[in-house]
Amino acid sequence: MIPTRQRCLTLLILLSLTAGPATNIVRADESDPALLKLDEVRWGFDQTVQNGEFNLLSLKVTNLSPAPWSGTLRLCERTGTGSSELGLPLEQPVTLGPTETRWIQYCVYVEDTFDNWWLAWGDADQQLHSLQLPVSGPRPTVLIYDEDAVSAPPGPLRRFAEQLFPQSVTQLQCLRGIILDHVPFWTGPRIRALREWLHAGGRVYLIHNADGRYPQFPESMDFLNGTQDRFRVGSGIVQRVPLSLKQIDMETARSELFHDKADPLEGATAVVPLDFYGNAIPLNVVGYTRHERVLHELRTLAAFQRPWFLIYLCVLGYLF
Repeated sequence: MIPTRQRCLTLLILLSLTAGPATNIVRADESDPALLKLDEVRWGFDQTVQNGEFNLLSLKVTNLSPAPWSGTLRLCERTGTGSSELGLPLEQPVTLGPTETRWIQYCVYVEDTFDNWWLAWGDADQQLHSLQLPVSGPRPTVLIYDEDAVSAPPGPLRRFAEQLFPQSVTQLQCLRGIILDHVPFWTGPRIRALREWLHAGGRVYLIHNADGRYPQFPESMDFLNGTQDRFRVGSGIVQRVPLSLKQIDMETARSELFHDKADPLEGATAVVPLDFYGNAIPLNVVGYTRHERVLHELRTLAAFQRPWFLIYLCVLGYLF
């Protein structure tokens, strides 16, 4: 019979030696990867990306089985041939009901448009898809619309479904502004992301609905209910445009929506945007430099270190 103290020391040593990140673990409860289908890929808010920024990636997947499906989607950057991975993959567990279709979103840091991103959820070639990056472009201003509602008339405005609006302010980093002619059906996380993005310098344009009125927002979004034509929310701007969607052509959009007016608001105090650490961000700082301290901190937190002092101490105690 092994003494209790010796068994405890042995167990402690084994736990110390095996401590570390679990990689390449096959989960017994995962479903057949062949039953999942990738339907659509959307980069950013208008199928463009911004280099040196965190970009939104939306993936539409479908469960082909009449039974529930569960598994893990792995998003990774690879070399040009796709043979080896660069860095750590972004893994996201997914659970789908029978024949369910759902959007899955990632926040991807894009260095440049030559990056090669791949999505995998199995070992077969059919479960490995190359997600080719679109062209880079300026931060867009998009019209928020409801995919389940009656389709609006065509126009010059690029559109983004309200159901895909991100729940994290980081995913909104590449968005310049949004246009609203109705109250979107957004709950807590999306409203919080909208408010934080607006405080950091976003732009919201309110236009008339079909009844010729501005949308009246509920209490959770009352920061958009100002009565002035232009008012500030933090570092951001909310502007009321007395036009309906049918009345907006390309020339009007350029003059009223896509133009950053240089005149400051009367009586408004400029709010300096802050970085992750609460430091002021200079206006001329863009790209990787703006995220360098955050990325350095993430690298430090992700570094794997074994507790060698504890391991040596346990071994000496065991030998003793």
